[in-house]
Amino acid sequence: MRRDEALLARLDEALAGCDAEGEIELSAFAGRIGSTRFADSQVTQSGEVEEVLVQARVAVGGRVGSARVGALDRAALRGAIAQAGEIARVLPNDPDFAGFDDGTVSTPPCVETWDEATAASRAGDRATVLARAFAVTDGARLSAAGIAAVVDGAQAVATRAGARRAYRFTTCKLDLIAASDTASGYAAAYGASAGACDPIEVARTACDRALAGSDPIDLAPGVYDVILEPKAVAEALEWLAVGSLTARPLADGSSVFAGRIGQRVTSDRISLYDDACDPDPASIRAPFDAEGTPKRRVDFIAHGVAGGVVNDRAAARRSGVAPTGHAVPLGDELGWDTCSPQHLHLAPGEDRVEDLLARVERGLWVTRFHYVNGLLDTRRALMTGMTRDGLLLIENGRITRGVRNLRWTEPLLEALGREGGITRQRRAVAAWWSTTSGGGLVCPTLLLRDFHFTGASRG
Repeated sequence: MRRDEALLARLDEALAGCDAEGEIELSAFAGRIGSTRFADSQVTQSGEVEEVLVQARVAVGGRVGSARVGALDRAALRGAIAQAGEIARVLPNDPDFAGFDDGTVSTPPCVETWDEATAASRAGDRATVLARAFAVTDGARLSAAGIAAVVDGAQAVATRAGARRAYRFTTCKLDLIAASDTASGYAAAYGASAGACDPIEVARTACDRALAGSDPIDLAPGVYDVILEPKAVAEALEWLAVGSLTARPLADGSSVFAGRIGQRVTSDRISLYDDACDPDPASIRAPFDAEGTPKRRVDFIAHGVAGGVVNDRAAARRSGVAPTGHAVPLGDELGWDTCSPQHLHLAPGEDRVEDLLARVERGLWVTRFHYVNGLLDTRRALMTGMTRDGLLLIENGRITRGVRNLRWTEPLLEALGREGGITRQRRAVAAWWSTTSGGGLVCPTLLLRDFHFTGASRG
């Protein structure tokens, strides 16, 4: 039986004949997570973990309790239901409780992102992949460090009200740093299948960044045109998502969108949206969230104009709108919010990377960011961070040499308002929520004018 079907069957079994009082929701993730870590071009740790997490929520009137368990047998699930019911009975009424999903709204038509070969792969397969990567880094006289990981996962939600939903997904991720004594370069791949993680391409790209950055120079802080690779773009967008793209910061006024919905906030060539069923082949798709709510596309920025934000069922009730299906995945809770974007896409442009380079007389190529703080001033989307693993000088349209890392500070939407080009090609980037729900970000390479670097970094 398929993993998602088997998971839903266990939830159905626990609900069948259950005499617990109140409404019941069971939400579950089950999956195999395989990971191999490596350093100095040698495997240092490899393992396979079968992970199970089930959340039972019980509503008695307007009082809602929840409990979790890491097992799928009927006794364990019934025990979690009973515990959630006990908790509910001693809690006050929750005015935001909107009822559990009843299954009447259909999930959107999503092409499944699950790959049989990826689901079947094990540690030996990852070792073979890494051997190919190490051959490239060894040939360049560089050492390799990073992680290779696969997930074969499933989510399911069943409620006493009538919802029965399940889906499965696979992901593959390869992150690699190629390093010498004086420089390092980073590259990564992420997708629904092992075929999306070409170890030779990843290793060559990381080596190119490291070799180009050898013997780096010091560059004075200042204002420079920058070309940001998709990983750097994704890091900034993750922080924007946390600080501004959900219902809570919009309601309390801390979002960069507060009071600006319908207004122009950035360049008219910037469109940012969340679409769990986007047809882009780089997307990892998911038809519903951890509450079983069918996912809806949300346009945060449409051609430079601020649009909406995502919510879960409680936030939708507070705002008097329909839920968008963005409850935080089980096991990936933020702590300060109950919903989050999970399939972020920055729309492509019409350029090639070569076109962006040709437009830069003197500037910087940024491979990725490090130690970002995106919550300095969320009303302005003001962020700071450092560059890492490939900061390169661009002169007259060519990458010429390495630069020692710098600290930057920018209001993100203002920076996007100074974009000078967007590539047609986009790449998928894994996010903190990707393990238990799939998803992630899909980003192009960007040219931003007059990006502010405020200090040196030795990190």
